Amino acid sequence: IKECDWSSDVCSSDLINTDPANLKFTADGQEYTNSHTFNWGEGTEHDISTQSPQTGANNVSFVFQSWNDGGSMNHKYVTPGSPQTVTAHFVERHDATLTMQVNISGWGKTVPDVGAHTFSIGDTIQISAIASTGYKFDHWQGDVQDPSNPATTVIIDGDKVVKAFFAQRNYTLNLSVNPPNTGNTEPAIGNYQYKSWTRVPIRAIPDSGYRFLNWSGDVEKPDSASTSVLMLSDKNVVANFE
Repeated sequence: IKECDWSSDVCSSDLINTDPANLKFTADGQEYTNSHTFNWGEGTEHDISTQSPQTGANNVSFVFQSWNDGGSMNHKYVTPGSPQTVTAHFVERHDATLTMQVNISGWGKTVPDVGAHTFSIGDTIQISAIASTGYKFDHWQGDVQDPSNPATTVIIDGDKVVKAFFAQRNYTLNLSVNPPNTGNTEPAIGNYQYKSWTRVPIRAIPDSGYRFLNWSGDVEKPDSASTSVLMLSDKNVVANFE
């Protein structure tokens, strides 16, 4: 910061501080945490700003209220012809915002609901993640007590953003025929892994001398040789021939 030349300039000693003391402010790009006196030339323009919220002594949170010169939180200050005290006033913060999110909409929900919620500073909030059908809770992202537990807590000591991550479940489809050696299936007889909500087309193929009767198990059309299975759990599906 260029100081005024008292031998040739009209100078002004301007004190910049915060109330309460020892919060952060910036003058011409330089950050300060204590009051500071600047010797600036009369009529010169300077950038002064502060941050909000800030944490002061004893971990108390403060939010910006005003500068006593009437400027915005970040503003231009023109040095007058006489010494001035410019103060950024803060007030103690009594509440904060907890924003709940999920990684993919529809895969699950949170308690409190997805969105922004206001709580008092110092509160301990119970949160939970509830997976939708076919999905499972994976982890929390953000400042929570136990990121791997779907039911955990958040301590409100400032604004927080917490996101619940869900993942698709894997399910097994087992295909077989009854009686044995009377036909086949497509996919072939055996076990297959699918992601939740996968719709698997299946077909029953009778051997020579046999005909398709029906399917046993959770299929969409039990009496049709060509049908499908929606994977929302492990499924055992049998093609019946006669």
